[in-house]
Amino acid sequence: MKNKNCIVVVNYFASEILHNVVDISKNYNIDIIIVDNSCDEKELFNLETNFKDIKIVFNKNNVGFGSGCYIGTEEAKKHANYDNFLFVNPDISEVNLAKISEALEEFGQDQKAAYFQPLILDNRENNSILGIIEASDIKVVLLYTFIKKIFTSLEQYVLYARELNKNKTNIYIPSGAFFIVKADVLNRIGGFPRDTFLYFEEWLFAYRVKKLGMYGYIDASLKVHHEIGYSTGLQYGAGSAKMLRYRKQAFEIAVEKIITSSIASFGLKLIVKLDFYVRLAILNLKKVKK
Repeated sequence: MKNKNCIVVVNYFASEILHNVVDISKNYNIDIIIVDNSCDEKELFNLETNFKDIKIVFNKNNVGFGSGCYIGTEEAKKHANYDNFLFVNPDISEVNLAKISEALEEFGQDQKAAYFQPLILDNRENNSILGIIEASDIKVVLLYTFIKKIFTSLEQYVLYARELNKNKTNIYIPSGAFFIVKADVLNRIGGFPRDTFLYFEEWLFAYRVKKLGMYGYIDASLKVHHEIGYSTGLQYGAGSAKMLRYRKQAFEIAVEKIITSSIASFGLKLIVKLDFYVRLAILNLKKVKK
């Protein structure tokens, strides 16, 4: 790789599968930093034993995903001047970094491009949701709630793997599972968003990038696999009440920071609350049926 790049991985009880990402960095001689949010002695032992040559930041408390990414990039900048940061979940696999390195060259030449991601396939295959294409931020709120089920026209802003018929497709909100950002862009927006503990970091990131007049895209010629919710599922269950509360809190924060109209913000936050109670009711009904 001509550019200087660094992988940042936030770990949360995922040491058993971290070798997927670490092997990528070793095979292609790319730097990697692991930020551990587990705060667990056994996990600490596993990381120190299995990844002795890797720079690992052990947080004393679980600071969340966004802050973990921010800490990783800040730590990386102490050791080298990087052109790009690759934010990669521990549960990413089947990565062809040779192809990604070629794409990085073209990415670096596009002055308006701030970020890009590969085609991320999960167990839904062609129905994998890749992100949200250009939409107003009010529509983004509705897309993340039960309103999408009522107004099906909103589906046009959701990008599914089955819909990609060309290599490059512009995207507004990327997937946090694997995306690549120019280091100078992160500096210009104040670093990776750490406003929320978990959820909606990508929306806050994309919103701040859009204000710079820049954009992001998916390169469908690059494919990786993602095992959905590995870390969160291990600890809480991906659809647990605790995770729903994290989501609601983060959603309200994102709306507060992005929706500038106080009237619109108030109305949308009411929808967010209603969405939370709808999801919680559905979750409780499922428990009763079991």
